[in-house]
Amino acid sequence: MTPGDGLVYDVSQPHAITSTETTEHFVVTVPHDLVVGRGVRLDRLSAQRFSARTGVGRLAADLIHSTFGELATLSPACEEDLATSLLSLIFLPLPHEAAHSTDALRHRIESYIRDRIRDPELSIDNIASALRCSKRYLHMAFAASDRSIADHIWMTRLDGCRCDLAQRADQTISEIAFAWGFSSSAHFSRAFRKRFGVTPTAFRRGDRGPPG
Repeated sequence: MTPGDGLVYDVSQPHAITSTETTEHFVVTVPHDLVVGRGVRLDRLSAQRFSARTGVGRLAADLIHSTFGELATLSPACEEDLATSLLSLIFLPLPHEAAHSTDALRHRIESYIRDRIRDPELSIDNIASALRCSKRYLHMAFAASDRSIADHIWMTRLDGCRCDLAQRADQTISEIAFAWGFSSSAHFSRAFRKRFGVTPTAFRRGDRGPPG
């Protein structure tokens, strides 16, 4: 390594860092779950070096230096926002094969959504906050999919409602809609008809809509 280089390594693995002369290091330790949650391949992070002199590497290094110097002046709310920005920049300079396992990130997002799909407050903002990543990363994870992350949320809810409408005769249409995170019966009815080609009322009566 030379002055201005950055080094990424897995601290859970045996390692040693030595220098032939006095040097100054800025060290940022990122929790394991935040690394994996962003789709980064830990098995490919062994001593990955990147330049912090130009490009996004320099942007990351400059932000790290500035953050260390201003820690005492930051409010808790500001610290959280800054941490999200810092994490986003840290991962950008990584080699492509280590940093872009978007399938792993998408599966993590889908799992989070599945566990909270009935929560009416579920949104892209609170998913990003819970998984400690930027909204840009969330959208990147779904870039190769045939649906956006917002579409995934609404389609999952509608599929659940459709199943309950067919099986839960003890619940009203509105009760089912609200149980799956909808906050408006009118919105639910419009969304259901758009997705399945039939109204919730007609579906419950046995009309399953157009084929496919």
